[in-house]
Amino acid sequence: GINAEYGDSRANPDYEVALEESPQPKNLDGWEYSLDFRRPFHPEMKTIDVVRRRRWHRERMPVVDVAALSPSGTDPDAFGIGCFIKYGTPQVFQLRVHAYQARDLLGADKSGLSDPYLVASFSIFGQVTLMKEQTLNPLWDQTLVLEPIRLYSALI
Repeated sequence: GINAEYGDSRANPDYEVALEESPQPKNLDGWEYSLDFRRPFHPEMKTIDVVRRRRWHRERMPVVDVAALSPSGTDPDAFGIGCFIKYGTPQVFQLRVHAYQARDLLGADKSGLSDPYLVASFSIFGQVTLMKEQTLNPLWDQTLVLEPIRLYSALI
């Protein structure tokens, strides 16, 4: 009947057992494939597949030939994802950026001029200069200070 054709568990009481016993092929390269982006993706590539995407949810697998770091040190049975890394004492720095001038900028306004400003960023820190209105050659002569920037020493 219809239920047997589509693999309904009511038609075959051993259906769930058969699924558990059949080995699922492992795709370890991290890709999923599909005929197009509107159709469901599957782990194994078929000859008609045209698109692929990264699989973001991967199974945790033990790291081979490398002992992963754990809070107590190295643990050969640890997994490679979610490792603990110990760093030394951080060094605290201050980054100073001196923005002097810019020349021959492209016009962005209807007047053919621009309202330029400069953004200096490092890691999660950032500063912005004052905006100079209606110019293509701004002169800021301004110092931006990014602090506190913590850089850690080598691994212990």
